[in-house]
Amino acid sequence: MRKSKHSRRELLPPVELPQTLEGAIKDYEDWSNRYFRNVESRSKIAEPLFHYTDLRGFEGILKSGQIWFTDYRHLNDETELMHGIGLAKAMLARRAKKGGFHAFLFLWIDDLLTKRNFGRALAFFIASFSKNRDDLHQWRAYADDGRGVAIGFSSKLFQPNEKKHGDPRRNTFAGPVRYVDAQTRARHAKGFNKASSILDAALRYARRHLRYKEIGMEFLNQLARSVIASPLIWNALTCKHHGYKHEAEVRLVILGQVSKFRGKLSKRQRNGKKVPYIPYDVPLQDSGTIAEIAIGPAAPNGTEAKIRRILKSARVSYPVRIRRSRIPYRSFKVP
Repeated sequence: MRKSKHSRRELLPPVELPQTLEGAIKDYEDWSNRYFRNVESRSKIAEPLFHYTDLRGFEGILKSGQIWFTDYRHLNDETELMHGIGLAKAMLARRAKKGGFHAFLFLWIDDLLTKRNFGRALAFFIASFSKNRDDLHQWRAYADDGRGVAIGFSSKLFQPNEKKHGDPRRNTFAGPVRYVDAQTRARHAKGFNKASSILDAALRYARRHLRYKEIGMEFLNQLARSVIASPLIWNALTCKHHGYKHEAEVRLVILGQVSKFRGKLSKRQRNGKKVPYIPYDVPLQDSGTIAEIAIGPAAPNGTEAKIRRILKSARVSYPVRIRRSRIPYRSFKVP
């Protein structure tokens, strides 16, 4: 059953699975949904989260009443997603070495686990926030070299959705980023272990069906895709190298099938490239939505007054704390 590593398994002709095997796939998907919601519930946001940006970006958010979720392929660090993917691939290689029918499953997942392959089926859009309201690196990297602001949004914006919306652009999930590789491996392992148990059950109760090559291959294909869709990709989206730990990042993520987003994405130009994004409405006029605004340590005099004018023009009438960073600051940019 094993194919070359360079085969295009995503192009397999569709095969209708027997009811028993369809039920096995659904069992995995039901488990992954429960696991996903449990992770989200245990990661509930209780404090304001901060979005670092320059003054132009701040004014744009206030005027439009929107936060933009950017296509994951256009993040500041293009390797971010691949860090978590790399951890998963190393685990898959070790499991595949054990041989047996399970080796086919883990090799299949590994073959599909590339940007090219899963990017054809799944889409991910990310807006980044931080638990840290005054971080030197983020002032430099994301807030106009210390001249920008960090907008502190109320924790109510990051609570789990009670119901799934029909429009995939409205379904957001908040995930604190993990910076310890062992934790990410443990999360990956849960998905792999569950897939193994599903396969074990299928080999007991549906072995006569799996003897047929076309059915066996389609079953592995669907199970592998389910593993990648959730929770593996979610784990990869919410982990980073430990060198970024100081960012204390929380990601608000919109994810779903590529087909569901067709004709629903906005695009903007950045560095000569068209960057897909999703504008997401934020109720800025609701009392307390903006909890605080931190001003960068290199911001010029008069920034406080400018911020208040922008707040007023956006009809933000409730009190918003505005304070300036006290970090001693030295720009690395050449004048």
